[in-house]
Parts: sequence; structure tokens; C-alpha cells
Amino acid sequence: NLSVRKSSSSDDRDLSPPWSFQASRIQYQFHLISSKVASKYCPSDDGVFLFNLFGVTLGGIFVVEYTDTPIGPYREVAFLCGLVGRLSGIGAWAPH
Repeated sequence: NLSVRKSSSSDDRDLSPPWSFQASRIQYQFHLISSKVASKYCPSDDGVFLFNLFGVTLGGIFVVEYTDTPIGPYREVAFLCGLVGRLSGIGAWAPH
């Protein structure tokens, strides 16, 4: 059960999940990352596996500017160490 604290301001925003985020700008700069290096930062349990081809995986830098969120506008930067899969899903892993 997730407990959400209301902000101290007088607004009446509902901060309970599910959350919705509207992005105005997104940039994903792809980088080929050594699978040997990426495997140090990606989980190897819970059915998560690192995709690699010829010893490299696809990582990169993800930058997004959200204009409308439950907590207001904000910017986010994520460093992605590799392309991962689990069951039938595929995504990029951010170790932070």
C-alpha cells in the first residue's frame, strides 16, 4: 500500500496512483555499451536478462521535460546501461 502525503500548499491535487505524465520534450541519445560493463549494473535475477549482440548492448542517455504531472513540471535525466528483457517485455535499465 502506497502512502502519499499531500503538499503543504492549498491545492487539492490527488497524488494517489496511477500517475499520468505529459512530456513536452524527449531526447534519447543511443550509445553502444560493452555487455561486460553493462552486466555489472543490470540485474541478473528475477528473470531479467541483458540483450547483447557481438559483445555490446544498447544504452544511452534519456532526457525528458515533463510539463504536466501530479507534482508539477520537472526535468529528468537517466543514464541507461543496457537493453533488457523480462518475460515478453523489453526496456532499458537505469541503475540509479
